[in-house]
Amino acid sequence: MNKLLVPFEFNRDDFNKRVKIELYEGMEAEIEHLLEVCVPLISPKVIFSCNRVETLNSSSIKVESEIFTDQQLIKSLKGVDTIFPFVATCGVELDDIDEFNNDMLASFWLDSLKQMAMNSAFDFFREYIKTNYNIDKLYSINPGSDSCGEGWDINDQAKLFNLFPNITRDIGVTLTESMLMYPNKSVSGFIFQSEKDFVSCMECENEYCPNRKMIHEGKIHH
Repeated sequence: MNKLLVPFEFNRDDFNKRVKIELYEGMEAEIEHLLEVCVPLISPKVIFSCNRVETLNSSSIKVESEIFTDQQLIKSLKGVDTIFPFVATCGVELDDIDEFNNDMLASFWLDSLKQMAMNSAFDFFREYIKTNYNIDKLYSINPGSDSCGEGWDINDQAKLFNLFPNITRDIGVTLTESMLMYPNKSVSGFIFQSEKDFVSCMECENEYCPNRKMIHEGKIHH
């Protein structure tokens, strides 16, 4: 099991585009204050492991002690013998700030910062795996992608979390009874070597994966 503390470089142009900064003329001081308070606290994190995939039969696989039967997952992992289960998060630090709790606009700006932090964590993780395990292309699949069409059942989130028994202590992420993660800007899944770069369901409006993006061979699809 491995933990990554991810360096975060704030990109002001990216932030401005995300929040549509042109809509907030006259509120520059409020935005600058929020950024001054929040940006230095951002601390994205990733926890991951490297595991063998054991095929039990045509309808089930085993990773460590967890048995998975979701057919879309099994289809995606056909022929794959090694995976990297992971959870990447923006970190709990911004959720610990009380100052902006009752300000809807500030909460939106803060959410955009958290999204940027989560993206940084996931991108850093992907590059880390490629570099340290000598892998050129990676495929990622996330629990909950079934809610955006054909994909991996959200209920397998619990099994994935069982692979990281100390995850809350290690990176601060917890799993709710409805299989949502806290902090909300967190993403989990399996990543593995593939013939093409593919990331399933990282940014959408679905309640299970808020503001994720789908990247397919370097292109973002909406």
